Amino acid sequence: MLRRDLADREVKIRTLEERILEINQLRTDVAKRIEDLIAHVELLDAKLESAER
Repeated sequence: MLRRDLADREVKIRTLEERILEINQLRTDVAKRIEDLIAHVELLDAKLESAER
C-alpha cells in the first residue's frame, strides 16, 4: 500500500515536472515572440518617421 502510494506520488511529481518544463518553454517562446513583434513595430515606426520627412 505504501509503496503503491509512493509510486503514484512519484508519477504525479514526474508529470508535474514535465508540465513545468513545457510551460517554461512556452513562456520563453512567447517572450521571444513579443520581443520580435516589438522590434518589428519599432522598425515600422522608424520607416514611417523617415517617410514623413
